Amino acid sequence: MSKTRQPSIGDAINREHALEFSYADYHDPGLDYLCLFRSTGLTLKAYFIDDGSKGDILIPHNHRYSFDSRIIAGSLVETQYVESLTKPCFLVADQVMKYRYDCIADGGAGYDEATEVWLMKTSTSRYTRYAAGVDGAYNNYAHKNIHTLSEIDPGTIILLTQYADEGSRYSYGYGHKFPECVYRKMSPRDVEIRIEQLHEAMKAKL
Repeated sequence: MSKTRQPSIGDAINREHALEFSYADYHDPGLDYLCLFRSTGLTLKAYFIDDGSKGDILIPHNHRYSFDSRIIAGSLVETQYVESLTKPCFLVADQVMKYRYDCIADGGAGYDEATEVWLMKTSTSRYTRYAAGVDGAYNNYAHKNIHTLSEIDPGTIILLTQYADEGSRYSYGYGHKFPECVYRKMSPRDVEIRIEQLHEAMKAKL
C-alpha cells in the first residue's frame, strides 16, 4: 500500500509569481522577500535576513493585513507596542513620527501623512524555530498590531501567510522623513537560489 505524499513547500510555489513579485532590500536594507504565491485574499512569502540584525533593520510598524508566520531558520527578538495620541501619565513612552506607508513595489508613493504620536513597549520576546516546543512556532497577528524585530540571527528565514488587506500600514520612527529604500527586483537566478535555500531549511527542520 503506497503512502500519500505529504505536500512540500514546492507545491505552494508559483514560479511566475516568484519572478514577478520577489524583491531584495524589501522595505528595509538587508531584508529579501521571496513571493511564493500571490492573490488578493492570500499571499505566501518568505523573508530572508542573511547578515542578521544591524540594530535598525526593521522600525516599529503594523501591517495592512492580518497574517500567520513562523521561523524556518534562525531566531529573533520581537517587541510589541501600543500607540497613544497623548503622552501617558504613568507609562514610559517615546514621542515618534507616524508615517502612513504605501508600498512602492505595489505602485504606492512610499511614506506620507506624518503625525506625532506616543509609542509604548508592551512586551519583548525571543522566538526561534523551536519556540514553545513547536518547530517554527511564531504568532498570528491582527493588522493593527505594532511590532518590530531585532537581534536577528544571520541566516534567519521567516515564512509568512498573508490574508486580505484590512487597513493601512504605518511605520514609526524619530526624525521627520525616512530614507526611501531602493527596491531591487530579484533576477531569475536570485529567485532560484532563494527557493533552494527555503527547500533546504524546510528539510533541515524535519
